[in-house]
Amino acid sequence: MLAPAPPDDMMQFIDARDLARFTLDMAQKRATEAYNATGIPHMLIDILETCKQVSGSDAKFTWVDASFLLENEIQPFTDLPLWIPAPETAGLHLAGIQKALDAGLIHTPLEDTIRNILEWERSREDEVTNGLSRERESELLKKWHEKQG
Repeated sequence: MLAPAPPDDMMQFIDARDLARFTLDMAQKRATEAYNATGIPHMLIDILETCKQVSGSDAKFTWVDASFLLENEIQPFTDLPLWIPAPETAGLHLAGIQKALDAGLIHTPLEDTIRNILEWERSREDEVTNGLSRERESELLKKWHEKQG
């Protein structure tokens, strides 16, 4: 599996149901303050390893340089969702959420969110049309490994 960042990159995301509960709770309380309501920061490698574990996949991750992706005309965020090359991403996935936590934001465990997404994905009848095709990803992985010797 092509992974477009070093394994120490941090990511934040939130289960949509957690965000909905928090938003409704704040509306019921008539809260007028602004909150960063997103997820707890996780290392990208931990998110991917959790996806692998929950799904039972035998995927192997290959970390590639952003320059390689850009040289091969990979479109940030479109071809590889959530990836935007640095420095544009500085702080993008590291919002301070303490104020929201203090106001009652509760997070579903990462494993549960991934399991729910996987169940939803498996139940869909429509085909996913965003991101790299398997063929394009295989082509890039082959090219990357040849370049590395």
